[in-house]
Amino acid sequence: MQRTGALSRWLFLGWAGFLLAAVASAKDQPAQVVVWPKSGSPVLRFSFGKFKEVASIGNRRSYMIDTRAENLWGKVIPRASFSLYLSDKNKARIGDGYILLSNVGVRETVKFQTAIDASATPMSLSWAAGDLPVGMGPPAAPERCLSP
Repeated sequence: MQRTGALSRWLFLGWAGFLLAAVASAKDQPAQVVVWPKSGSPVLRFSFGKFKEVASIGNRRSYMIDTRAENLWGKVIPRASFSLYLSDKNKARIGDGYILLSNVGVRETVKFQTAIDASATPMSLSWAAGDLPVGMGPPAAPERCLSP
């Protein structure tokens, strides 16, 4: 009888350890992966983590997003900028942010945090390219990206 109880305990502890490891590894996975531009040859792959609210006053909220950018282009990206726009459930713009990449090598991945302020709870994020190196692509209209 004691052997069965010990075996059950070990199975339970093993299963619990497996679940904890799965939850811990899932925490580090990006919430959304987006390739830019949407059409043509891919140039950048952005990975946006979950929105983490870091401050709020009244209806004003500040968020941090763990972000990764991978250079898929065949050249070094000397400088590229992107504007981020947050929208509410009615598609009204409620906030914005900014991404600036500089000196990103071929196939290099850059990890950083993106700060975004909003005047309400965001429901979607879109972005538009700003300053880009020659040949990387023209600035485009905002592209719809993800829901936080």
